[in-house]
Amino acid sequence: MSRPTSTPPSTSRAVQLLSFDGPQALQIREVPVPQPGPGHVRVRVMAAGLNPMDWFMTSDPATAARFRLSLPCGFGTDYAGAVDAVGAGVSGFEVGDRVFGGALSRAVADHVVVEAGGTIAAAGDVHHTPNGVDDRTAATLTIGGCTAADAVRRLAQLPRRAKPSVSRPPTPSSTVSHTRMSSLTSPLATAER
Repeated sequence: MSRPTSTPPSTSRAVQLLSFDGPQALQIREVPVPQPGPGHVRVRVMAAGLNPMDWFMTSDPATAARFRLSLPCGFGTDYAGAVDAVGAGVSGFEVGDRVFGGALSRAVADHVVVEAGGTIAAAGDVHHTPNGVDDRTAATLTIGGCTAADAVRRLAQLPRRAKPSVSRPPTPSSTVSHTRMSSLTSPLATAER
């Protein structure tokens, strides 16, 4: 039986894409444990959510290039877990906090480093996991939530940064039919680790 050590491990595992030959090109690799710099947090990933775009990018170099990905790269965007290291200047997050967020093509790994105030497309983002939401569910919230929020904004014709208002009941002209909404969203698959 091994005893816990005071020195954190120097390597961890990450799923990486080594070529654009489809999902079969994904491999679990030993990588250095990422270290959080100023303004960043490191998350010990407990669950990762996979979206259609994650799978699509495994075989489409043009799409990967649009997202500024080059080989080798990680895999998956949605994650959930617990903060296990905090960089200088970070407020609002502490070691042990349960969190979820997006880390473009880096989420299927033992650890992910994200910017505490960042965005998915840049350095990743992180949010506190609501009480009562387990990691598997939280790992499906980021891309699905962004997709749903974008659909509501588009249907309500709100500016991109505007938040939909829920202070008044919907009128018949603003009610969204199930068929219109379902055509704007995509199903999520969760991979538990």
